[in-house]
Amino acid sequence: GYWFAHGANSLWEAWELTARSRNHYMFGTVDGWFFTTLAGLRPDRPGFETFTVRPRLLGDLTEVRATTETVRGRIDIHWRRGPGGQLWLDLTVPGNSIATLYLPAGSPAAITEAGQALAAATGVRLLGVADGTAALSVGSGSYRFAVS
Repeated sequence: GYWFAHGANSLWEAWELTARSRNHYMFGTVDGWFFTTLAGLRPDRPGFETFTVRPRLLGDLTEVRATTETVRGRIDIHWRRGPGGQLWLDLTVPGNSIATLYLPAGSPAAITEAGQALAAATGVRLLGVADGTAALSVGSGSYRFAVS
């Protein structure tokens, strides 16, 4: 209320009325945290030519959806947890883009894509497994991963 009483219509940089910057966006860092941490989306190259998806499965949170439009097209991420530690992750990678996807899996055998073994999945390549996390290279398209 203090800022509004003094004419504020944005988030100021400091409480003092003499603050130089008075144009910070409200809740912007919260939105960024949703995308970069919960959904795990981070660009690696300009225009999302390559990007990383490394979702954080925090606490008792059971589902996250994130969508963003890029110059190459739409990126969609939707993950949800089920009983017994089951994880499902739907990912859409736009044309002319490549995603590096990190999934919590101790071995490639724990991961399927569209109901088939990871090795048979078109457009997906295993990069490696370390510390209980599998890294995948995922080309353009829509995918449905499951981790048991």
